[in-house]
Amino acid sequence: MMEICTFAYLYMLILTVLYCGLGYSEEEVVRASLSDTNEKDPVQCSSPSHCNISSTYGVWPDRTPCRVQSVVYPRTEEELLAAVAAAVQKKQKMKVVSRRAHSIPKLVCPGGHNGLVISTRDYNQHLVIDKQKMR
Repeated sequence: MMEICTFAYLYMLILTVLYCGLGYSEEEVVRASLSDTNEKDPVQCSSPSHCNISSTYGVWPDRTPCRVQSVVYPRTEEELLAAVAAAVQKKQKMKVVSRRAHSIPKLVCPGGHNGLVISTRDYNQHLVIDKQKMR
């Protein structure tokens, strides 16, 4: 959790320095950082079984597409667990892509055209992970 908080803090700090240096107010910086209106979804599907995942810059370093068989958009923890359980039963490779930050290298690709991507675009809850219970 500390790593996520540190990243979020650094992200906001960098945005503030950049935008305030350009004359924007702190309120405008916060509003811009929370807005999803100008961001393109990294997951684009032409059909339910043909989806492409884009990088932050729209193209991967090796210039080849990242194709996946399916994408799920869970809204709750129950839907997330169901998606993971179904993929495990099918022995399907899976990766998670967020609505804002996704990798520049192809770390998000689950490998091959039979993979599953779980998008956090519609996820509206926080996961609480108890490391002690996982041991």
